[in-house]
Amino acid sequence: MHKGRTKRFLLLFALYLALGLVYTMPLARYFAGGVPYARYVKAQDQVVHNRPGDHLQLYYRFWLFKDALLGNSGFFVNKYEFNMGSGDIIPISSYFMPYPLLFALFGLFGRSAGYNAVVISSYIFCGLSMYLLIRHYTGNVFAAALGGVLFAIAPYRSASVLSGHPTGLSMFLLPLFIYSIEKVMSGKSWKHAVLGGIVFLLMTDNDLHVLYLTALVTPFFIIRHFVAAGLKNFPNECRRLIVPALPLIIICVFALATKYARAPVVGSSMARNISEVKNFAPRTDDVFLRNQPL
Repeated sequence: MHKGRTKRFLLLFALYLALGLVYTMPLARYFAGGVPYARYVKAQDQVVHNRPGDHLQLYYRFWLFKDALLGNSGFFVNKYEFNMGSGDIIPISSYFMPYPLLFALFGLFGRSAGYNAVVISSYIFCGLSMYLLIRHYTGNVFAAALGGVLFAIAPYRSASVLSGHPTGLSMFLLPLFIYSIEKVMSGKSWKHAVLGGIVFLLMTDNDLHVLYLTALVTPFFIIRHFVAAGLKNFPNECRRLIVPALPLIIICVFALATKYARAPVVGSSMARNISEVKNFAPRTDDVFLRNQPL
């Protein structure tokens, strides 16, 4: 059984790796000599030099982690950007883990290799995480593998990754978190509670859009579980799950606390007052009517 799972994992790993290589072509050709800046470009703009964009900002964030590993700067600080000699150090609140580790490792093969390894690995992470979730629901290997493919190559996700937006990198954490809490609720699994906590901890170090979306959708999965168990059994089900879910709860609280401590936005010059938030917030009628269609 163990050998069968290992073989299946290796096959899935190879599938999603091949998917990443094919779907990002011709990235593999420039693996150590260039980085992607967009999903779709004109033929004459396929290879350009010194193109500004979010891809360079994301590259720099990964490089900061590598720089901190080498002891040249501290962690969660940016002492180079916008430094005009005043000595001011800008704090940063995230590195988008676990990708900086890949960036540092594959950076040994070239300046661009680390970044490109991150882009390609995101297809593997997204494919495997969605595979686990669909396999949990259906028990069907083929359906789960196909679901992983569709999630990995989702247009928004691929466009985001290849344009240098960290949202596309972080999206694999959402199905993995849902998978973890489903396993906790269905099997009272301590190890999946710890896994879910670690995934949530990574979310707080990643793009906050994914954390926001997770907070929106997770309650529906929890409610679905209790409805399926029978509302009259709600008290007993809560007592049954409180102990197995305890590691998950503790790690999630710790993750939010550390994220808040690392985010020096509230009370700073970057803070937004309620009138500014209101000016840029959607209006109520935007829910039902798009006033400015694209």
